[in-house]
Amino acid sequence: MRRKERITAVLLALVLALSAAGCSSANATTKKTLEDAQETATAQQTEAGGQEAPGESVTSMGRYMEDSVALPEGAGVLGRTMSLLEDGRLAYFDYKAGIWFSQDQGKSWKDQKTLAQFFPDRQIKYVDTAAIARDGSIAVGDHNYETDEAMVLYAGADGTTSTIDAALEDGDWIDKLFFGTDGRLYGSSLRGKVYAVDTQGQSLQLLFTAAQSPEMLAFSGKLMLALEEGGVEIYNLETGTQQEGDTVLDEFCREHLKGALGSNSDCVGAYLLGAGEGICYLACREGLYRHVLGGNVMEQLIEGSLSTFGDPSVGICVVTLLESGQFLLLHTKDNLVCFTYDPDEPTTPEKLLKVYSLEENGRLRQAISAYQKQYPDVYVSYEVGMPQQSAVTRMDALKNLNLALMGGNGPDVLLLDGIDGKVYADKGLLKDLSELLEDFASDREVFANIVHTYQTEKGTFMAPAGFSLPLLVGKEEDVSAVTDLASLADVVEKYAGNLVNTTVTGAKSAEQELSQLLSVCSPAWLSGKEVNQEALSEFLTQAKRMYDVDKTGLTPEFLERFGNYNGAAPLGTRTDDIAVGTGKIAFGLASMMLMDIGGIGHFVEEEEGYAFALWAGQDGTGFVPKDKLAVFAQTQRSVEAENFLRLFFSSQVQELPSGDAFPVNRAAFDKLCEWQDQWVGGSFHGPDGEVEFGNGWPGEQTTRRLKELVEQADHCLEGNKVLEEAVMKFGPSVLSGGISVEEGVWTIQKEVSIYLSEQG
Repeated sequence: MRRKERITAVLLALVLALSAAGCSSANATTKKTLEDAQETATAQQTEAGGQEAPGESVTSMGRYMEDSVALPEGAGVLGRTMSLLEDGRLAYFDYKAGIWFSQDQGKSWKDQKTLAQFFPDRQIKYVDTAAIARDGSIAVGDHNYETDEAMVLYAGADGTTSTIDAALEDGDWIDKLFFGTDGRLYGSSLRGKVYAVDTQGQSLQLLFTAAQSPEMLAFSGKLMLALEEGGVEIYNLETGTQQEGDTVLDEFCREHLKGALGSNSDCVGAYLLGAGEGICYLACREGLYRHVLGGNVMEQLIEGSLSTFGDPSVGICVVTLLESGQFLLLHTKDNLVCFTYDPDEPTTPEKLLKVYSLEENGRLRQAISAYQKQYPDVYVSYEVGMPQQSAVTRMDALKNLNLALMGGNGPDVLLLDGIDGKVYADKGLLKDLSELLEDFASDREVFANIVHTYQTEKGTFMAPAGFSLPLLVGKEEDVSAVTDLASLADVVEKYAGNLVNTTVTGAKSAEQELSQLLSVCSPAWLSGKEVNQEALSEFLTQAKRMYDVDKTGLTPEFLERFGNYNGAAPLGTRTDDIAVGTGKIAFGLASMMLMDIGGIGHFVEEEEGYAFALWAGQDGTGFVPKDKLAVFAQTQRSVEAENFLRLFFSSQVQELPSGDAFPVNRAAFDKLCEWQDQWVGGSFHGPDGEVEFGNGWPGEQTTRRLKELVEQADHCLEGNKVLEEAVMKFGPSVLSGGISVEEGVWTIQKEVSIYLSEQG
């Protein structure tokens, strides 16, 4: 399968690298240089002792604080950038809003100018990149993917225009443009070639070929700096030669930027800013750093976890150092952020709130960032039990957490995904959240049927802030026939005997067959602390019935084309299988509005005789909880912990993008249901050849039906992760015929017996 996502009807990728912008006072003089500004910022920080790492000291003073600055009305995200012009005006640009100017550092915007006004004689097809110079000149990369034509369009401040062919050999082209401090235009190609663009002679001059495709180019005096995942390549514009790299800067990039670059078209994974001869600033998720080329330290000016830099829901577009020593961040949200150094603010907040999750959680990161902004006097320490790429096992992490909780020094807030929270509640280790949750439910701020799912006679000790909805999609008669796992197997067997390069359920391996059935079945496999052998036997029996049918369509040709996948495919993908003839019925967890509900709605509304409904498995119909929150019963910071939960359940956090769960906050859910100009397109190679498809944001008919199903899903479907892992370990042998169902049940039970005996 080949998929490609398009945001709005026309995709744009405008990457503008600019040298300065402003939100300082109107009295600031534009004659100050960036060197003056960096000296101001560094001096302020040095006087206060510098920024220390969180926890080093609660008495040292001095920290950059955030203020919000408005963007022009109607601002979009694609191609977003800004620059401080030579005449002191702040220039903002994105493809939707065009160019706006501000003479009061963002307090007001006027003098809008559209892209068409710069290039009235050209119909721009697809903008790969754009840049604005300090004198107001503008350059955009126009790429026509139908003809593979790539051009750089330049409009000078004096009104002159020129067109430069940006198509290179072997399908390469200039995909990023930057104006240097010398006023010249530079560009980098998709394959890492860096050029000087002659706008008058309408030609390209190759300067060097980078080791990787640069994320961006920055300029420090006569030096050009190419930011890459493996480091920063340095090119001397005066001598026309590459210089030896900076060891400290390169090591920092390798350690902190791995996997962060090259993944977005409308923002960057890290931003490099040149500020005077031999000085640069580097912004990333860890914060903002200052470095002197050739020096031996990366000086942290702004801590990522205490600022917007660490917010995973935003992407960095531009960072600039202002004349006053302030920093301005343009990101992918609806505002700018101005950082001002406050010498009277504690370097590290005096209060501490400890937050824990077993695995890295993006929504939790977003909530922490929002909490830090709302409560700047509290430092949130986030601990992950099983850090990515670590050797810590689930068992190890749970033992460590148990010791901390039993010892009375556990985290204040716990996210219990992947953890049996009932065990901790039964031991009296979790705080009763009934009063807090009732405030939400009484005002109908949340879906009460989901938030109160863990309510007991003794209280409610944890609550999910998100959920996934198990849905079934297919022909109306098939959907209505499924009432449990056995009836689903009956429907699958109905299609046996006529499968050629296709399957019924979309499963392409025994592992995938099992993994896509787990969510609505695993809750039935435990009875207290004992494995429910009858339920587990039933699961393996019915799963084998389905795999026996599906595997008849798994020809070598089919597997070569699609691969032998082990994990559960997204529900939207399996719905696409039906649409192109490579599947008959789709079931799975709906967690994404565009990819899952959009795919379902587009198909069901346009194809006669199809429907979708709640999917019943071994434990009935319901929902799968996500982001289960709890508070440690012995916390000394109850107020801070409850404030964190209130924020997490609010629309402020719940409206933030999340690809793995729907929000329980009703306002956030309603906003998610509002139609958006987004769609997903791609193609499948089906039994009858290549098939194109396209799915858009779901319409009102589909979202109305979705809301009805959410209200009906009053049953929590949550299995035990350790038991699920054991089933995935030994279950494939059962489905492939290597061992019997009875042998599989016995082996699985033996695998988890010690773990289950320790729970209680």
